[in-house]
Amino acid sequence: MNAERRNIKNIFKMKHVQIPKVFFTNDKYMNMKNDTKIAWSILSDRSNLSLKNNWIDEKGDIYFIFSNKELKKILNCSEPKVISIKNELLEHGLLDQERVGMNKPNKLYIKDPIVTDDDIYKIQEQEEGLDIYPEQKQDSNPDETRNLKNLSTGTKKTLAPELKKFKPSNTELINPEFNNTELNIVNKKQVNNSNLEYDNQSSEDQSKVYEIEKQYMKKGLSKEVIQRVKEEVDSNRVKIDNYIAYYRSCLDNTLYKHNLKHGKIEGKKYNHLPSTHPLNMNWLQE
Repeated sequence: MNAERRNIKNIFKMKHVQIPKVFFTNDKYMNMKNDTKIAWSILSDRSNLSLKNNWIDEKGDIYFIFSNKELKKILNCSEPKVISIKNELLEHGLLDQERVGMNKPNKLYIKDPIVTDDDIYKIQEQEEGLDIYPEQKQDSNPDETRNLKNLSTGTKKTLAPELKKFKPSNTELINPEFNNTELNIVNKKQVNNSNLEYDNQSSEDQSKVYEIEKQYMKKGLSKEVIQRVKEEVDSNRVKIDNYIAYYRSCLDNTLYKHNLKHGKIEGKKYNHLPSTHPLNMNWLQE
């Protein structure tokens, strides 16, 4: 079979705009309308046109000049919708505009979204599927799930005995041995008096630590293992700018080792990271 020549239509077929994943992970942007997210991506994609037109100010910042009528055509929407989109972008810090003069369109500066350590974790979690283990995928039978979803109200009353076993119970989903006392493994005095130096440790951060520990207990780590990780982290005499992100990465590594040890996932190496990086440290070693 002969290879096909590259065609102009195929080139344009693959042209697309990219929407930042942080728009769907960061609370600051998640409540934005999807139209606004798409509009940001379209306007961001037109930066090349700005360079072609030499729309660069004295600071080197790239801007574009479009009237609302021009933006109507670009975004394929009404003028009131254009105004609404611009206002939402301004409100979320994704757009700046500067007045040029009477009866002239403003200079518009598209701005990049802010990405936090928490966003990086969430995006990596989505991409790597950290919450879904192989045995969970195998346990679910698509035919059984589909049949149960399609049951009408009348049919549910006459469920066959063999189907009733598929009805989930709370004890199957939640470990009955978990209670608030066991989950509350954070010793706030220990956190405040530890040798670890970190910035902006507040009661809000301590609450986040507690919530993170609950998440990892439900994912399979015991409170003893989590406490061991906590003590290891707190005993290190290093400066940590973001304690929450650092602690989470250590727990993430521990969970990875735990799942690897129990055959839940295949081994993964982080050769591009130093051996001292949390992802390359085995917190389960005695």
